[in-house]
Amino acid sequence: MNPEKFRDYYINLLTSNSLDLDLKLDNFVNFPVAKVRQLNISELDKDFLTISGLPADAAPFLSFGLNSAIFLEPLSLIEDIPQGSHCKMIGHNGSGDIICIDESDAGSIIYFNHDLNMSREFINSSVISLAYSLCAYEQFQ
Repeated sequence: MNPEKFRDYYINLLTSNSLDLDLKLDNFVNFPVAKVRQLNISELDKDFLTISGLPADAAPFLSFGLNSAIFLEPLSLIEDIPQGSHCKMIGHNGSGDIICIDESDAGSIIYFNHDLNMSREFINSSVISLAYSLCAYEQFQ
């Protein structure tokens, strides 16, 4: 799947699962090109973030790009994040844990679990893998 087709494919999955309710689940967040181009991740992952973006809200309880003041900023700006982290925030989960791209781990998607002393928890291996997972989750609902 390429970035141009992801958004349409994901939205089609949502509409096929909907009960004719407009829950605004087809809203997407495109990340700032200048910040994305500075990330140490694959070009395809960069394209996904800037061309298709990520859903503003996605099952199961994920939100992306809600705080534009700190997206893709170093996490040293946030208290309690382990020092030396090479992560950039892209969203949060339903528990308020920060979802990040970990540049030191080939662009893997992780979150910091506040219930476990900000331990690093793996979500997915890349932005594109996250996109596939979001689609797979919608297919099986």
